Amino acid sequence: MIKLLIIITFLVGCSSVKNKNTQAIISQDTISRTQSIGYDYVELVNKSLNHNKHSLSKLFWLTTHAGYDGIASDSHSGILGEILRRTGDDYFGKTLALESNETQKEVIEMLFYDFGFGNSKSITAEQLKEWYPLTFKYHN
Repeated sequence: MIKLLIIITFLVGCSSVKNKNTQAIISQDTISRTQSIGYDYVELVNKSLNHNKHSLSKLFWLTTHAGYDGIASDSHSGILGEILRRTGDDYFGKTLALESNETQKEVIEMLFYDFGFGNSKSITAEQLKEWYPLTFKYHN
């Protein structure tokens, strides 16, 4: 019952982003926060899913500059993970390689959160490095 309430609470504050490759849920908090600094989050996500490196780079930049917290942060980490899974390590990792060390570190932390790293039945850092070597080479 508690899990159902948490899911319902989460979904009530979310908007749906649709793309020919995926359907992902983005929180309204993420969309609003991004709009407040002049960017269209949904457009950036859709373009990133279509291998637009400039849009993906902007999503990486937002990781450290948008001030996401709470649900906005959770939503953003899920979107980054979805983009990595849908577009692959080559595109994602090579685009991440062009970012500052600070941005690389923050994006990796977001991805660890999305993949459930640190949970009792979670994935290991070694598995992530094996599956996505270009992306996770920035993790020490």
